[in-house]
Amino acid sequence: MLDLIKTKLLSFYNKTDKLWLFFSLFDANNNLLLSNGVLTTDKALPELVEILYHAILEKVEKSTKVVAIDIVKEIQLQPDIQKLLTLSPKEYGIFMINKQTNISGVVLPDTQGITDIKWALGLLKQKYNLTGNVEISSFTTRRIAFQI
Repeated sequence: MLDLIKTKLLSFYNKTDKLWLFFSLFDANNNLLLSNGVLTTDKALPELVEILYHAILEKVEKSTKVVAIDIVKEIQLQPDIQKLLTLSPKEYGIFMINKQTNISGVVLPDTQGITDIKWALGLLKQKYNLTGNVEISSFTTRRIAFQI
């Protein structure tokens, strides 16, 4: 799986690219096994993929049938909550962080069950126990998906 992921990514991007990306792995019934990634990195693409594979992805490799990689194209701080609420969750992901506690959470674009941004924000607050003064950003991605 590691070599296939590298091959797929390197068919679109260069070895020296420093991309922000997320992996979502699914089983044969299209159930989500895990989703994890990074929004900041100083690692070149092959090194980042190696790190994420050995730290996270390898654990569910045998059960994985579909890999979806979301490559972050653009991230934008969203200080205006009214503007944020008008965004489509099909097109935009949400990143929320409490700068004091450094607790953060992410909802990817087009996440199953997320019908609006308000729902995504509530999910992030509940799942990651994000309270107090949080910073919210929106982002778009390019998704590359393939079967193993």
